[in-house]
Formats: sequence, structure tokens, C-alpha cells
Amino acid sequence: MILDVATGTVGVALRLAQRTLSAPARRLRRHTIRIGGSMRLQDGSEERIDRDTLLQPLETSLRLLSWTMVILAAGVAVSRAP
Repeated sequence: MILDVATGTVGVALRLAQRTLSAPARRLRRHTIRIGGSMRLQDGSEERIDRDTLLQPLETSLRLLSWTMVILAAGVAVSRAP
């Protein structure tokens, strides 16, 4: 019973995290025509900002969340096996 509640809670939390990340990623992919600029860092260096720079951390996190769901599902299946 406790495992079921914990698993369900984790599933909901992962789904909310996925939705939080996917909305801005989808907006960048589908609706953005151009992004430009740069960041000046404390050490004086500058980094270019573009669409890929903004998308990369979102897409990496979404990929990790996908695999986390697969691992969670496999863990639940194994824990229920006789």
C-alpha cells in the first residue's frame, strides 16, 4: 500500500516536471523565429545565446525524465513479480 502511494506520487511529480520543461521547449521549437544575444560572465568572457543554447538543457532534462519513468515502471513491475 505504501509502495503504491509512493509510486503514484513520484509518477505525478515526474509528470509535472515534464510539463514544466516541455512547454518552453515546445515554444522555442515551434514559435521562435530568431534568438540572439550573449551573456557576459563574471570572468569577463562572453557566451553566445541562440535557440540551441536555450533548448539543450530543456531537451536533456526531458530525455532524462523519460528514462526515469521507464526505470520507475520497471522497478514497480519487478517489485510486484511473484
